[in-house]
Amino acid sequence: MSTAVEEEKVWKQLFRTVEDIRLYHGRTTPFSPPARATMTQMRVMGYLIGTLSGSVKVKDIARELGITSGGVSQIVDTLVKSGKVERCRDSSDRRSVCISLSREGRRLQAQIDASFTALFRKLLRSVPEEKLQVFYEVLGAMSHALEDAKQNGEKN
Repeated sequence: MSTAVEEEKVWKQLFRTVEDIRLYHGRTTPFSPPARATMTQMRVMGYLIGTLSGSVKVKDIARELGITSGGVSQIVDTLVKSGKVERCRDSSDRRSVCISLSREGRRLQAQIDASFTALFRKLLRSVPEEKLQVFYEVLGAMSHALEDAKQNGEKN
């Protein structure tokens, strides 16, 4: 695929598919309303899950997600009140506060993981193993390219 038209087809199909998955998951997931979280709250929780230490500073979340520190603080306040995350003191800087998933947040994440695993099992059951492997490799290549662009400070 070397033409701009083909690349445009790919990204448009990817975006449509991701949106379809998000909408389907939202309609069919049996979570009770208090367990639900907004997409922005899920992004914050997802960032926490993706960190090796499991806890991060508000400014790090803001920088990574492109949200102001004040905006992240408001989101974190809501997540703390709902019991999904907790604040803790940074052991290397007592003035600094870190955010981490609470027990309830980890439980919710496990529930979401199981739900998406079941959904993808259903969506991909008729796709041959070889094509799944190629799909996985393409996603990995895209992730690496994005990480390289981020490290190099590249913009679109």
